[in-house]
Amino acid sequence: MPFAAFPRHDDAMTDDEGEIERKLRAAGAMRDADLDIAHLALTIATGDRPDILLAPYHAHLDELVTVAGVALGDVRATPCGVLAGALSGVMAGRFGYLGDAETYDDPRNANL
Repeated sequence: MPFAAFPRHDDAMTDDEGEIERKLRAAGAMRDADLDIAHLALTIATGDRPDILLAPYHAHLDELVTVAGVALGDVRATPCGVLAGALSGVMAGRFGYLGDAETYDDPRNANL
């Protein structure tokens, strides 16, 4: 059943939950090309932790995009292997995103 077909539960929602649902419904009405997937993923992640303030995470995503954009340059003229190396240098080298090799299958690793 599509998300929009589920009944609304506004009376039982906290203000935070209602805001999350409002953002998700708005995203559902957007064209795919207009979606900001990374920021939408942060909104979805707040379902588990609605008390978390997202502003620092949004700022960090914006920083990742800026730094990656500088490192990658003109992606149309660069071979894929070079792009992968540059992106790895930004994500793993500069920001330390290495993944979780010890508890890879832990469901908590799926949440931002």
